[in-house]
Order: sequence, then C-alpha cells, then structure tokens
Amino acid sequence: MARKAIRRTRQKKTTVKKVGRPPKKAAKAASSALNTAMAHVKISFVEVLDAYKRKQEARLAALDELVEGAEEGRGAKSFTKQRGEKLAKKLSSLKVKPKKGRGKDLVRIEALLEELMETIAKE
Repeated sequence: MARKAIRRTRQKKTTVKKVGRPPKKAAKAASSALNTAMAHVKISFVEVLDAYKRKQEARLAALDELVEGAEEGRGAKSFTKQRGEKLAKKLSSLKVKPKKGRGKDLVRIEALLEELMETIAKE
C-alpha cells in the first residue's frame, strides 16, 4: 500500500485570489490627497516650463536684435568678419538632440546664449 501512495499523482492546487476589503475612509482620503497633490505638481510643472520657454525665447529675440543691429551698423558696435565668424562658430558648435528632450540640452543652450550675450556685450 505504501507504493500506491507514492505513485499517486498530486492534484493541481487551484489558487483563488482573495478579494480585498473595500478601502477605509482614511485610505480614500489619503488617495484623494495624493491625487490632488499630483494634479498640483503637473500644473506647476507646465507653468514652470511655459515661463522658462518665454524667458529663453525673449533672450533669443534680444540676441537676434543685437546681431541684426550690429550687422546693419545700427548698434554701438558693428560686426567685423572675424567677429561674425567667431560667433557663427560658437553657434555651430552646439550639439543637442531635441527629439530626446534631455535637460542637459537645455543647459547647453542656456550656457551658449549666456556666452553669446556676454561676448556681444563686451566687444
């Protein structure tokens, strides 16, 4: 008889998922507070990005005006061939991958704009 018990195949156990209790009021309140906080973070993120974008676009426009004014001789300083080539070289040295949306690309662009503004202002 001992042999029969050993040879007998085991039946597959079926597992039944337990359905949890409905969340308590405190859990619902915490979840609601979390949803509210996440919505606030999302809104703040969009607002910060919009403000940053406007600021950088204004800097680009100011830089563009300086370049155009210098090219036309309207500004206090006009471009020489060397100065124009130097600035063009700085602009072409920018290496970014816009499709990736990386923060370090924004830092690179911001640093380049700052460098160009300083170069134009001091020359």
